Amino acid sequence: MKGWAVTEVLAPRMPTAASDLVLRLRRRLAELEAWQDGSVKEVAQEAVREEIARIGREMVELEWRWA
Repeated sequence: MKGWAVTEVLAPRMPTAASDLVLRLRRRLAELEAWQDGSVKEVAQEAVREEIARIGREMVELEWRWA
């Protein structure tokens, strides 16, 4: 699945709450693959991807602050 390598690299260092949130979002993204309505599916997938990206940016920012 696309993007799993990033999760595997960050998993040991990712706080539990953030890790759980990312996993829930990834599951949601996988569920959206089964949707039949293409236009709604695309909008929903993009929203979930943007949320995953936002969390990733916040994680990187926190890591820079802790370094």
